[in-house]
Amino acid sequence: MKKIILTCIVCTIACLANAQVTIGSDKTPLAGVLLQLDQNLPTGTGGGVTATKGLLLPRVEIKSETVLTSTIGTLGTGETAADYTGLIVFHVKGTALPALQSGIYVWKGDKWEKLIEN
Repeated sequence: MKKIILTCIVCTIACLANAQVTIGSDKTPLAGVLLQLDQNLPTGTGGGVTATKGLLLPRVEIKSETVLTSTIGTLGTGETAADYTGLIVFHVKGTALPALQSGIYVWKGDKWEKLIEN
């Protein structure tokens, strides 16, 4: 009987669990947000400021503009490069593609594209 009650409690908690996450504070994420980066700031901080720190993207060397695995390594079983569409990294200038400028790049499913052009 105890196992049945425990199973019911666990199932109820799992059903009520929310997949939304706030990192950096105890605030509840906004309804339309999957991942919210926030910070507990002192009372009186205004002007829409939610943090005094930023997001540090992973720094990689893009070694091929069209081959994802040359940058991130082996894909998981059953995965394709298209599954990684939207992956964001900061490219540090290296020797593989010396003409490729450092900056933020997004994987478009078949190639890396610089997010912001200077």
